[in-house]
Parts: sequence; C-alpha cells; structure tokens
Amino acid sequence: MSEVLKTDKDLAIVAFRENTSFVHYFPEKESSKKLEPESLILVDIWARLIEKNSPYADITWMAYYGKTVPREMKKVFEVVANTRDACLDFIKDYLSRGGTPSVGAIEKYHSDLITKSGYGEGIDHLVGHSIGFDSPHGKYPSMHVKNKEPILKNIGYTIEPGIYLKNRFGVRSEIDFYIDDNNGVMVTTEVQDKIVRIYV
Repeated sequence: MSEVLKTDKDLAIVAFRENTSFVHYFPEKESSKKLEPESLILVDIWARLIEKNSPYADITWMAYYGKTVPREMKKVFEVVANTRDACLDFIKDYLSRGGTPSVGAIEKYHSDLITKSGYGEGIDHLVGHSIGFDSPHGKYPSMHVKNKEPILKNIGYTIEPGIYLKNRFGVRSEIDFYIDDNNGVMVTTEVQDKIVRIYV
C-alpha cells in the first residue's frame, strides 16, 4: 500500500493522565506512561496529502479510557469547547459587520473567556496559528495578543484553546478553518463535542 500522508520531523503527541498537562508532550523514558484504565488521553496529529499544494491539517482530540469521565474533566472540556466555538463566532460576527479581526483580538477574546471561567492560570499557549504547506505551522504570525495584523483570507488557521492544570491533567480541542472570498468561515475538520469514552 502506497503512502498517502506525510508529516514533518516531529512525532504526533499522545499523552496519558498527568502528561496531558504538558502542552507539547513528547515521551521520554523517564516520563512516559502506559495506557491503563481511568486514563485521560490527548492526541495531537498533523499531516498532509502527498500532493502538490496540499496544506497540512492539525487537530487535537480528547478521549477517556475508563468507566466514567470524571466531572472536573468534563467541566474543563466544556469550557475549552465553548471557547473554541465562541472564537469562531467572534470571527464570523466581525466579518458580518464588514470588518476583519486582528489575530491579536482573537487571542485576547480567547484568553478573556477562559479567565472568566476561572481557569486563567491554565492558559499555556496561544489560541491558534496559521497552517502551511511545508509545515503544520505556517509562515504567517501566530495569534499573539500584541499582533495587530488582520487574519488573512484563504489561509488555513487553527483554533486550539486549552487548559492545563499542572501535574494533574490538560484538555485541548483543535480545529482548522479558513475565511473564503465571501467572508464565510469554513471549518475543515470534524468538531469534537464531548470527550470520547473508550470502554474498559
């Protein structure tokens, strides 16, 4: 079977339990964990088709291997998912009024929402970045709050809010989207609405 997808030099992120609290966890002998019952799972993968002019896709999903997803994990996922969706609505509303939000405005909106939810100390990375053809991180600026540049049309971006509770657990939900010529916000990845439960 021929290879269909390619990725860059980094391996996909697969983290269990408290290792999900590290934004970019890559397993090391000392810190890696085996999958056991009652484990939160974070999977972050990125790849593109092996075709000319194919952009990367970059997604993160959450799962739980066990009988019942703990209440706090459900709550944190709900905050993250609501923030993800609210950021898209923020962009759509801006466009519907004839404007274009800056990438910094999107980041500020994201951080304000999570802070108001009571999890501001758990913000450990920006809400998104552009997506490239040679790398999952595109050449356009990430969504830093001080960046006043407008988000660009027909360029892929991620929206990936996360909350990381140190040495306990972390939750991220990541989707990809772009703005078309008609100011439509086109989501190109499936949107996760709850933590996937894997039955023991």
